[in-house]
Amino acid sequence: MKERKIWKRAAVFMLSSGLIAGMFTGCGRRSQEEKAPQAKGRFVESEIALPEGTGRPLGMEYGEEGLRLYTSSADEQYYQSYIYENDMWSAPREEKWLTDGKERLGMNLVDIYLGRDGKNYATAETGQGIHLLTAEEDGTARDVTPFKEADQETADISDVTVLRDGTIGIGEYRNAMVEFYKAGELVFSTEGIQAGSEEQIMLEASDKTIALVGQDTTSIEFYSAADFAKKNTISTGQNLQDCFLVPGEGGVWYFVNAKGIHRVTEDGSISEMIMDGINGMMNNEVTWFLRRFIMGSEEEFYGLYSNADQDWKLMKYAFDKEAAAFREETLRIFSMKESSTVTLAVNEFKRRYPDVQVEYNTAVTGEETPTADHIRTLNAELLGGSGADVLILDGLPMESYMEKGVLADLSGLAKGLEQSGVLSNVIEGTAQKDGKIYAIPARVNIPVLLGTQNEKNACESIDSLYAYAQANPDKRLFGVTSHDLTGMTLFHMFYEEMRTEGGTISEEKLSSLISAWMQISENGDFQKYEKEYFESEESIWPLLDKSFCTSQTVPEEDTYADVIEMEGLTASQMVYTGAKKAGNQPQDLKGYYVPKIIAGVNASSEQPKLSNAFLECLFTETVQQTEVWEGFPVLNSVLETYPDYVESKEGQKHTMQYSGINFVTGERYEETMTYPTREETEALIAMLKELKSPFIQDRIISDTVQKELEKCYTKKQSPEETAKVICRKIDTYLAE
Repeated sequence: MKERKIWKRAAVFMLSSGLIAGMFTGCGRRSQEEKAPQAKGRFVESEIALPEGTGRPLGMEYGEEGLRLYTSSADEQYYQSYIYENDMWSAPREEKWLTDGKERLGMNLVDIYLGRDGKNYATAETGQGIHLLTAEEDGTARDVTPFKEADQETADISDVTVLRDGTIGIGEYRNAMVEFYKAGELVFSTEGIQAGSEEQIMLEASDKTIALVGQDTTSIEFYSAADFAKKNTISTGQNLQDCFLVPGEGGVWYFVNAKGIHRVTEDGSISEMIMDGINGMMNNEVTWFLRRFIMGSEEEFYGLYSNADQDWKLMKYAFDKEAAAFREETLRIFSMKESSTVTLAVNEFKRRYPDVQVEYNTAVTGEETPTADHIRTLNAELLGGSGADVLILDGLPMESYMEKGVLADLSGLAKGLEQSGVLSNVIEGTAQKDGKIYAIPARVNIPVLLGTQNEKNACESIDSLYAYAQANPDKRLFGVTSHDLTGMTLFHMFYEEMRTEGGTISEEKLSSLISAWMQISENGDFQKYEKEYFESEESIWPLLDKSFCTSQTVPEEDTYADVIEMEGLTASQMVYTGAKKAGNQPQDLKGYYVPKIIAGVNASSEQPKLSNAFLECLFTETVQQTEVWEGFPVLNSVLETYPDYVESKEGQKHTMQYSGINFVTGERYEETMTYPTREETEALIAMLKELKSPFIQDRIISDTVQKELEKCYTKKQSPEETAKVICRKIDTYLAE
């Protein structure tokens, strides 16, 4: 049922916000003034051990008896609950009404709710959607789903609140509707939001007020619980698509998201963060997901979390008047885009150093793409001796940073990491200058070439590419591709061939490459395929975080080549499934590996020890063994688990479905993608350990090239003119 979470959840392989300027200045240095006496008092997070010998947690509520946790029995045959009091769990009490719902009605419990009317409710899953149950006095369950019978097959209740008079409010996950039913009759409805997950609280109610997440996903709307009249709308300035709403007292409300716990009032007079989530479980969205969040006694909260392995944690949030109000030390981390690997390392670092405040800032959020302006803003700060302590250098001018002394020497750390099993080829090859190492990638992508031999031979050099294009006017070189994917991949493939001794680009060779690309585009009739099959003529390349990609599909059973950059073991399913169809095996592309999550330390950092400690967290098994589509791990002990995993029962079950279009027949097809075999996986790991050539492309250079290639493709300038403009712009940029 958890569709939205499928792509977020990480497959774990186990061996045993503001303006740009404001964001960057947030990475600045602390004052050197003498410290004032430390203030005390702040919310703290603590873990409550779950009851022993129980099954999986199913929900919780807070009532007159205190915190009650609902669980299945250890054998999953019945349901029970526990009361938490005086730091202890009570003996289990069987919840007969829930067991009755399972046995008699054939429903599986989804979540628990305590209505404002004092009654217990539960959502339960059937083959016909989600139903709502309530507890009867005789210990049986009654189906009180407020839909008409004809609607039940499509009912998908993701959220429930019950008012004092028994009016039932529901949020529907798929159709983004909020509806209230009284005695089975619809009395109020409004459009809600498309919830980020079924666990999200789209609506909640206090005794007098109903709160909904606004359709703009940044506001909260308040309605009267008496007559459903709108009372007010307040803007939070935050994305609420993955938040939980929690009612307080006297017009006070709370919402919790990855950033922390926030307090707001219905009249908008108060809007504040009462607990920063950066150092807590709520900010651990890569591996742990908030399933339920409730308020206990006055400003005391409980959060129930689970992960992809169905492990569970119960956390308590309470004000501790003795805790330091502010952590004395702060570690600042910066990357152009948010990284799941970095987030995992932040959580590992917080576990090791709970008294250190961590600030992880990015230039852009969500699906935004960094621009040259972002990089120039950062460059100015770093060259001025400021900036974050830890820098994730993906897309940044790392070579320039090394030359200008922006990065600290990590040779000592690198030696220790190499001894702990981090691949020596990526440590020593990525960012070494004058015998010193200045940055280390936490993951690597592997670009591979596959296809028939004639087409692979065409990819050996610019001359062979040009000759192939001229000799095969009716033949597509690459399979399912577009002009921009092909153009940028070819530029990167032959970048080293075009470089001069002075480090610039040969205009003559670039012109020849662009001419070959234009001929390949014409031979492949790209305009037709882009319009008919991609359903767009806009560039796809800026949306990708790759250096090599001529295909985003399973390669076809035809005589084409493909260049694909694999982002990890799961991503290899597409490549190896396609290779089996085409009857060939992937080979390395010019010995390249693409460093990802390249971590360096700002030479101006006042926290060099903590910065190095954070980098060590990037290379722990906890972080490296989590598949997050950001590259292969570089820790040998994790890589060694892969051959066993792909032939295990779990690995055999882990498949992906792909539907695409055969570009020859125009017919759609579906493909089940599986992991490579044990032998293929071993060969892939061996290939990774032998790759010696890091490919690191400056984002500004790539963006410049892509924009000029678009002009050439649309015939606004010739290949010769395009090469001239690109070379001039690159020369100017490198000179800066």
